[in-house]
Amino acid sequence: MFIQRFLPRTAGRMLLLTGILLSAPGAVAAQGWMEPVRPGIGVARRVETDVRVTIRGPVAEVVVDEWFQNQGSTVAEGDYLYPLSVGVALSGASLYQGETELRGEVMDAAQARGIYEAIVRRRRDPALIEYAGEGLFRARVFPIAPGERRRVTLRFTQVLETAGGSLHFRTLGALRPGGNGSEASNSRELAPVRVEIRVAGGEGFLDAFSPTHGMNQERDRDDLLVR
Repeated sequence: MFIQRFLPRTAGRMLLLTGILLSAPGAVAAQGWMEPVRPGIGVARRVETDVRVTIRGPVAEVVVDEWFQNQGSTVAEGDYLYPLSVGVALSGASLYQGETELRGEVMDAAQARGIYEAIVRRRRDPALIEYAGEGLFRARVFPIAPGERRRVTLRFTQVLETAGGSLHFRTLGALRPGGNGSEASNSRELAPVRVEIRVAGGEGFLDAFSPTHGMNQERDRDDLLVR
C-alpha cells in the first residue's frame, strides 16, 4: 500500500489531501503457513484468513487471524511462519493460539534466509526462494488433534516508511497460491482471505485504487474503509 500526499486547492487554501494506492505482487496477500517440525508428522492446513489493518498517521496496527485444520489422521504440530517485509520496523509482535500467547521470534533477512533455503531444499519447492531477502516471524504452535480446527492471531504495530512525501505500507505473507506449508508447489487450493483496511481520519483521503485486486470502499464517518 502506498499513501501519497497531494496539496490541492480548496476554498482558496492549501489543504493536505491523502490518497491510497493498494498493490500486491501475488495472487493472495497476508497469509502465513504451518511448517511441520519433522518428517512424517501431521500437517495442519490453513483454511481461512482474516486481516485487519488500522492506519493512524504513520503507524499501522495489524491483526492477522488464521484458522488451521488438521485434516489428517495423526496429530499435527509445526512452526507458524509469516513472512515480513524487509526494512519494516515492527513493535509489539505477538502470536496467540486461542487465549494462550505463544513465544515467537522476529527475524531479519539474514536470519530468515537460512530457514527459507532449508524449506526449499526439504520440500523441493523453489517458489519459496522468492522470500529470500525478506524477514520472518516464527512461533511453535501447540499440537492439533486430527479433525481439530485452531485459530492463531498475529498482532503487530508497523511504522510506515516515508519517501517523497508518501507513506508506504507493504505486507508479504504467503503471496503465492497454495501457500499452505507442505502443499506441493503446483497446488492451487486457495483458502478464503478477507482484508479490511481502515484509515483513521480518512475524510480527507482520495479514493483507493488497486491495479491487481478488485475492492470496495466506503466512508465510515471520519474514516476511509477499504475491503
